[in-house]
Amino acid sequence: MASVYNQQFRVVHLVRSVGPTSMPWNDLYGTARGLSPGIMYPVVAVQTKFIPIRWGWAKNGRKLCRYWQGGPFSAIALLVRLYRSQVRSNRQLILNVHSPILGSLAWTAKLFCPSMIVVVSLHGEWTRFFWYQRLSLKMGVKVCDSLITVSLAILESIPQPIRMRLMKNNGLVAIRNGIRSSELDNIYPVDDLPVDRFMDVVVVARIVDVKNPFFALRCFAKLKFARNLIWLGDGILRSKLEKYASELCISKRIHWLGTQPRDHVFEALHNSSVYLSCSKSEGIGVANFEAAALGCQPFLSDIGPHREIAGILDLETFPLDDENTWVQAIDNYLSLKVDERNVNAATLAQKTRSAFDLNNSVMAYIDVYREVVELAQRRGS
Repeated sequence: MASVYNQQFRVVHLVRSVGPTSMPWNDLYGTARGLSPGIMYPVVAVQTKFIPIRWGWAKNGRKLCRYWQGGPFSAIALLVRLYRSQVRSNRQLILNVHSPILGSLAWTAKLFCPSMIVVVSLHGEWTRFFWYQRLSLKMGVKVCDSLITVSLAILESIPQPIRMRLMKNNGLVAIRNGIRSSELDNIYPVDDLPVDRFMDVVVVARIVDVKNPFFALRCFAKLKFARNLIWLGDGILRSKLEKYASELCISKRIHWLGTQPRDHVFEALHNSSVYLSCSKSEGIGVANFEAAALGCQPFLSDIGPHREIAGILDLETFPLDDENTWVQAIDNYLSLKVDERNVNAATLAQKTRSAFDLNNSVMAYIDVYREVVELAQRRGS
């Protein structure tokens, strides 16, 4: 695809951290650099410690890429330096903020960079944020030119006065996350999915309360046909969850793999039959798409973002107050004949790769960047 970079702007992403499944780092930053070379500055990861800006290195897909990391004051100083560089080059600097707690930092940076364009990306439901996150987010929204949510469900969670004001100014849009469909097509072709998958259940989630990990273990413990549970992810509740698994007498059937590169996540999903997401709240959940795109049947909790996915992929969602409903549905699926599961897996994989292609998502972001720059230029003239 030809580059859409037109020398009018550059984008810098403000995040709390980079990681192997981080959407701003792996999906947006990495993919946009390929689709539109020269459009992106390195990502800025803001830490709580008051330390100077320095370079960090992390895997972005299969590449080792550098990013800036530093404390809040040094991050603002860096943004001012980048802003002045763009002004001298007669270009716009776009600051894309990806964490609610960094909204106040964007508001502060705007004081020193008056013509800087601010885009806020919302990856979680407004109602699930703590009061201090909402306060900081409101500060960011006050100076933002566009707010992008990663699902329609998140868009609808924004308080109505804020939502109406943004919509009135054409500053509110929903862009769903996506998956690297072309990469999956090369490595895991739809017509070459496993004929006889392991009867394993996969969870890809941080081990924190919002992901509902204890509920997931109770569901697994009651399944008749499942063999093992593979848990990809780590978190503050891991030791308690391991103890709970011991109480349920399922410890020997659980593989705690911790945080893994995406390739390892793909492999686990590709070889397993069931994917489980019992989350109380989500943004949109890229792992949900990846599971479906690899033919690993998703069983999703009945929350707004999951209903959005389910509606597109003809899936069901399940209540968070009745684990027996989950158990029955999963056992029913695992009891199907192998041929039936294979047909389901291939159909689901093809539909998911078509509906949630990452290139389309990233191009939609780039379109928003171009629109806000054009609008700023019209205001300036």
